[in-house]
Amino acid sequence: MTEVIKHEPDQLSGGSHLPKLTETFTVKAGKEHKRGKVFAFDADGKAITPTDAATVKVVLAKDVDATSADTEGLFYTTGIFNGFAIDYSGLDENAVKEALHIRSIFLK
Repeated sequence: MTEVIKHEPDQLSGGSHLPKLTETFTVKAGKEHKRGKVFAFDADGKAITPTDAATVKVVLAKDVDATSADTEGLFYTTGIFNGFAIDYSGLDENAVKEALHIRSIFLK
């Protein structure tokens, strides 16, 4: 089966000087999440909402509904993004930027 993705431009992309690489991870059940949200990982390797900026590892590339069960989600693992379009999960923006910077995710 072919998945059709409707392209709706947003302001998440911050440039094309660095490739935007993606990877699929399991999102822990409990919430619906929007593209641009930052995530950390729990001890089981599931993507979760971070509680500490230092644990942030990836940025959600596509909306995901994990309200009732663990769900696969697509995440950016590298790239340049618009910091104004990022959902920092209530964490300190500068601390999140620093945590992502060392993982080759740059917010400007």
